[in-house]
Amino acid sequence: MATLNLLANGNAHLNVRWNNSLPGWVAASTANMIVGNANSTNYKEGGCVQFLNVSIPQGAVITAAYLTFIGWQADAVTPVNSRITGHLVPNSSSFGSLALYQAARGTEAGGADNTKRTVAQVSWDTIPSFVNGGSYQSPSITAIIQEIVDQATWASDNTLTLFWDDHRRDSGTTALARRMAFAGWAPYNTSAPTLHIEYASAISVQTNAATAITGSGATLNGTLVSDGGAGGLYCNFEYGLTTAYGSTTGAEVIQQGNSFAHPITGLLPGTLYHFMAKTVSIGTNYYGSDLTFTTLGAGYPTNVHIRVGSLVHRSSPGEYNLEIVLGGLNSKYGLPVLLRRPTPALPTSEPTAPGAQPTPSAPSPAPYDPFQGITLDDYARWLATHTQAQIFSIFGHRPSYSEWVFWMQYGAGF
Repeated sequence: MATLNLLANGNAHLNVRWNNSLPGWVAASTANMIVGNANSTNYKEGGCVQFLNVSIPQGAVITAAYLTFIGWQADAVTPVNSRITGHLVPNSSSFGSLALYQAARGTEAGGADNTKRTVAQVSWDTIPSFVNGGSYQSPSITAIIQEIVDQATWASDNTLTLFWDDHRRDSGTTALARRMAFAGWAPYNTSAPTLHIEYASAISVQTNAATAITGSGATLNGTLVSDGGAGGLYCNFEYGLTTAYGSTTGAEVIQQGNSFAHPITGLLPGTLYHFMAKTVSIGTNYYGSDLTFTTLGAGYPTNVHIRVGSLVHRSSPGEYNLEIVLGGLNSKYGLPVLLRRPTPALPTSEPTAPGAQPTPSAPSPAPYDPFQGITLDDYARWLATHTQAQIFSIFGHRPSYSEWVFWMQYGAGF
């Protein structure tokens, strides 16, 4: 949690009121701020106060905010009711004229619209009596400050302007129902209004480049840039063959500003992987950017159609033609499989001369069978519904590149 206590730029103060003799709005730069009703001629009084170098990052979470004013003189007439609003621009500037003030404050001060004023407004009503040198704290203006720093183009160290006024004449018509405070002009600079803000930086996690990349593993890296004042958050990674990821690492508590890493294994060689850092706070997930790395070695064949004959029952009449799309390996639902109808029965004996008795042929030697007795019908159904990891289990282990190529060549009949 961070805290700011900012002294107002007194030279940017402007007092604005309605003058009934004109009639019309008038403005003046004075050494004091006046809010409320002076008399039947001058009322709807109020003005602005500016703060420079507001070092709050964009999107920070404002947890507390208020203004403090130093009384100019004794003011005890009641009631005095007022409103506090903010200038809704990313970097406010001084108002050198009434027209600029009205454009910022909006319709309640004679402006054309309210597009430059915060939606958030805070009522400060029934203000207590002021005395010279007394300190007076406004109600919370957290929502106003939050709205300002939430602007997409707000940046740390920008300038912020707030309005404190009774431009709606909520104080009524009683003469001298007003409050006067130091605006901060020299030689009263140290008596200028102060803005107190407490905030936590927005939660942010960063994905860093992968390291220690091998043919079957890598180390994923990230940084918890900001924990939003939580005092540490659980962080981990998501990774996979696409930006759908599908795999996650274990989570550990990381302190703000610290990096974290997690090794992963069991990857395919020569394969592109996506990953991103992740943290969670109060049930909400926050993610870093998507990064990629490629494991070392030659990749498994992809986007190749192979025809697998009846590997298990070669001696049986008929042949099954099974087409496997290896490019589907990145599918979490298994490989696309087309099981065709059996072809006409194959001959079971050698051809003989006319009239001769057929001589039964010797059975062909059984080929190497990686399916271990599973029929092609069974395998086709299994292959269509199982995951990449389960496909590897037919070898009893994750097959090497050479084993995979051998299987393809054998199945294709080379």
